[in-house]
Amino acid sequence: MKPHRSLKISLSFFSILLLFIFAQTGLAQQKILQLGLEDQPKILDPRYATDAAGMRISQHLLFSTLVQLGYDLQIVPDLAERWEIKEDKIYRFYLKKGIKFQDGQPLTAEDVKFTFEHLRDPESKSPFVGTYKGIESITVKSPLIVEFKLAQPDASFLTKAIMAILPKHILTGAAKEEFPTRLTGSGPFRFVSQTPNEIILEKNNSYFKGAPKLDQIVFKIVKDNNTRFLKMQKGELDLSINAIQLDKVDDFKKPPLSEMYNVIENPGIGYNYVS
Repeated sequence: MKPHRSLKISLSFFSILLLFIFAQTGLAQQKILQLGLEDQPKILDPRYATDAAGMRISQHLLFSTLVQLGYDLQIVPDLAERWEIKEDKIYRFYLKKGIKFQDGQPLTAEDVKFTFEHLRDPESKSPFVGTYKGIESITVKSPLIVEFKLAQPDASFLTKAIMAILPKHILTGAAKEEFPTRLTGSGPFRFVSQTPNEIILEKNNSYFKGAPKLDQIVFKIVKDNNTRFLKMQKGELDLSINAIQLDKVDDFKKPPLSEMYNVIENPGIGYNYVS
């Protein structure tokens, strides 16, 4: 994308990227988004990804989740069109019809059960085992209905349901090491390649919410803060999410950078650690 396009820097929540992907404005001619990352994702397997970049790419772009956090941080549908809560411990999700993985296979309640059974299994060695230990059982009621029964009421369970749903037909019996060759999700983008310097995704034309307006997203790994800032100055990056030093943000609010970029500040959730 050229520097004179309307480009965005997000200071917090990753959903801004999805807003940009599906926006109509400014995408008629240029269809490749160059996005700056501070570091290479540790892993793109959502069952094991705990770093921000890995979770964002896998859960928001390559895969889909039962529900999502909306722009106002409220729970909104994604794969599930609706859900019911009974007795504060039973969560029944009704999946949307016709959703398929990127290989053309249908996404069903069996895939949902497979995903969460793996996550709560101590043998999986997933870092999320503790998150899902409160699930007592998972029952497939029909191809499009899945029910979770919790051991105890958990007001945060809908937030915990924000997890990428994996293809049972591909990953059953597969070792963790095989995952990079089996990156088949149901999200808006497909995995193309990964090198030490960049990750390339291309649009999924069969995405259930409609094909993205972007043809590709190229994640550029630029670890040095100053180098990343200089690339933004030169227009070599279109978008940076949480990857610009706060003392540099004001530079993007005044010419000449304000003529190239928009600064978007929006709510977000996360953790910061002090050692």
